[in-house]
Amino acid sequence: MKKTKILVDLKPALDGYSGIPSECRLLFHGLMKLKKGHEVVGLLQHASHSLNGDFSEKFKSKNQSGKILSGAQSVTSFCQPSVRPEGFSFFEKCVLYYRLQMLRLNALLDRSIKLGAFDSEQFSDFIWRKMFSKSLSREAKDLVTSASYKIIKPSRGLLHYCGLPNFVPGLKAKYVKLDTEGYDVLIAQTPYPGQVTDQTKLVIRYHDAVPLLMPHTINSKEFHLSSHYHALKNNVEAGAHFVCNSEATQNDLLKLFPEVKSRTKVIYNIVSDDFYKCNESKDRVDQIIQRRLNTELIEENRAEALSLAQKNIDDYLLMVSTLEPRKNHALLVSAWERLRATQNENLKLILVGNWGWGCQEIKALLKPWILKGEIYHLSGVEPSELRVLYQYASVTICPSLFEGFDYSGVEAMRCGGVVAASDIEVHKEVYKNAAIYFDPYCAESASINIAKCLDKEDEALRNELLNEGEKVSEAYCYDAVLPHWESFLDNVIGKNDSDVSL
Repeated sequence: MKKTKILVDLKPALDGYSGIPSECRLLFHGLMKLKKGHEVVGLLQHASHSLNGDFSEKFKSKNQSGKILSGAQSVTSFCQPSVRPEGFSFFEKCVLYYRLQMLRLNALLDRSIKLGAFDSEQFSDFIWRKMFSKSLSREAKDLVTSASYKIIKPSRGLLHYCGLPNFVPGLKAKYVKLDTEGYDVLIAQTPYPGQVTDQTKLVIRYHDAVPLLMPHTINSKEFHLSSHYHALKNNVEAGAHFVCNSEATQNDLLKLFPEVKSRTKVIYNIVSDDFYKCNESKDRVDQIIQRRLNTELIEENRAEALSLAQKNIDDYLLMVSTLEPRKNHALLVSAWERLRATQNENLKLILVGNWGWGCQEIKALLKPWILKGEIYHLSGVEPSELRVLYQYASVTICPSLFEGFDYSGVEAMRCGGVVAASDIEVHKEVYKNAAIYFDPYCAESASINIAKCLDKEDEALRNELLNEGEKVSEAYCYDAVLPHWESFLDNVIGKNDSDVSL
């Protein structure tokens, strides 16, 4: 029987640790584990830079050294940062403008972008360490590096700009088409700024509608709002199928485009196998803090901060998330301060995550406490370390104002941790009765409800949450999620669009 060819967008895998980047890696790995006859191919692309290397048909006729050189050129261009602090030079801006106009011309003339080849066998270290190692265990390396990979030369940013309206006054904007001939499905992460050939089904893995429903909480607001909406609208009009990561996300999508109801499906995110209850000593927590402590805010007191990090930590709250306004760190700090004043003056706060946009306010809030050794900001934490932090945390807190899924609560449950979360729709859907909830706009509500989990004289609630967490989190493991993907792909590939019932 002929294998189904599935092209999987891997651009987010270069973007960070958790959230969409992690789901992107885990989904690709999961699809490769499907028992049916699928050929899964990764699609590589940079967020903001066009890639070097030979993408033409001549590549196939090159000798081995020429192919290696082309692949090496692509790898080096992948290693450019998505955002440069100094910005682009005048020459670079001119080159970008020229490339954009050529892309728009190709789109208007209905010319397709060819997919370039990439030698994953020759550059397996790059594939593993740059694309997958942040989310997958070592056992997955051989499988993901054995896959075939294709490359798109233009950046994702250029594809977005190509289709944005009013870029050229009086000229109708159009998204460029990818030459996906021979592929049955393209699974794209987030609204995709491109078209596919007629024989290929477009599937959008829809994570959240934050740029549209909470535009004040995102970075580069005008671009992200416009690019999200117009790419999404184009996907809807092109007949794409949408796989949402929660019912809450599906409801948000249907608020925007109710006509896609028959083309939507909810399949939850996959949680990594790296998260489980381990046998390591609690002393490991202190070692992790000392190793991963981020002293950027207090560089002038770095030695003192490292000295304070060497003391034994007993009780601590844990939050795992990029530090940005939507994640609600300020409310957590306020609730933690109340708990220290009313319940446990030795209660620490550990924050794991990279600095995001708009974090100046939270930096100012954290600095005095970091100087005192009461709050620890950790970065570059590996999954093997994170599961220890989850397991021994007094409570893992998920205080976000808006989410599409929110991994950290599920990961904590897999590691035998207790979870307290904001009472937003998606948390109650995903965590069910395995978490205690609080008002994300009220620090008093957060402190009161978190305190219930900290009461050492009443272990009944903690034990109940732990038991429920173990059961609830099983729904997000590979074995539970992958059958839904297999069924979905069978429906989409095996029938005409008019017959598909999701």
